Amino acid sequence: MLWQGQGPPVDMKLIAVYNLMTDLRVIVFEAETAGAIRWWDKLNIVGAFECHPAIDQTSGYHAVIARDLSGLEAHMRARGASEQSLPASVALRAESHAAPSVWAALEVARAFRERAQADGWSIS
Repeated sequence: MLWQGQGPPVDMKLIAVYNLMTDLRVIVFEAETAGAIRWWDKLNIVGAFECHPAIDQTSGYHAVIARDLSGLEAHMRARGASEQSLPASVALRAESHAAPSVWAALEVARAFRERAQADGWSIS
């Protein structure tokens, strides 16, 4: 099936393919568009194919681990977070970080979620 039809989209970069010594294969690729994911769908014609897109969040986690709110905001902005959601999203992380325990941080998140739903806005 990979030989027929058009080749992959130009934004797709094949990283690795692993044979799990079963009927399962793991295909790792990078792409910027959903077209690359849909290109793989043609494998469903001859079997069952599951595509689980993953987004590289490394820079965001670097910012979180370093407690770098401006770095996190830059990461979220680069990933397409709306300018309206950024202040609340960063504030959520700041308040969660200041919480004295995991349970208190979960309470901060719950309260943020309730306010967001009541006010009709979302956090990223």
